[in-house]
Amino acid sequence: MIIHGGRQWRDYRVETALTAHLAEHMGVGACVQGLRRFYAVLLERPDRLLLVRVRDGETTLLAETAFHWSFEKPYRFIVEADGPRILATVDGVLLAARDDSDEALADGGAAMIIQGGAVSTDEVVVAPAQGSLDQTATSESELSAIANDESVRQRLDLDMRAVTPLAGRDV
Repeated sequence: MIIHGGRQWRDYRVETALTAHLAEHMGVGACVQGLRRFYAVLLERPDRLLLVRVRDGETTLLAETAFHWSFEKPYRFIVEADGPRILATVDGVLLAARDDSDEALADGGAAMIIQGGAVSTDEVVVAPAQGSLDQTATSESELSAIANDESVRQRLDLDMRAVTPLAGRDV
């Protein structure tokens, strides 16, 4: 894991294109407070896209969908942490979650994550959150409705194929 930023960072967006040369999983972290506390959007073998919270060694699956991926191909990641809401896209496939739990992470740096291999990128852009989830969502069904909102997809250049919120399910 390569971490940049710190606990002063809140409500921001990370964009990058990652290319795996070999990996069990690769992805982008947000609200990273060290190696044991962070949110992550991961492409995992075989063919899964995950949004997870890691806190003190416990990994909680917040959302997932099927996603075919391969080595030596770049994948565009956009991860936005905006208050308790986390929005993530990989090549236009959207995952959204809201973490109101006692274990929620409100701040922290950004990270590139790789397990069991090597990953490359040409740039990482960190900017203020664009308010992509500026509507007040309190439930998984409301998050799904936001994710399906045409104006949200246009702001993020999305071609959304799947949203599967699974808040509270442990991996």
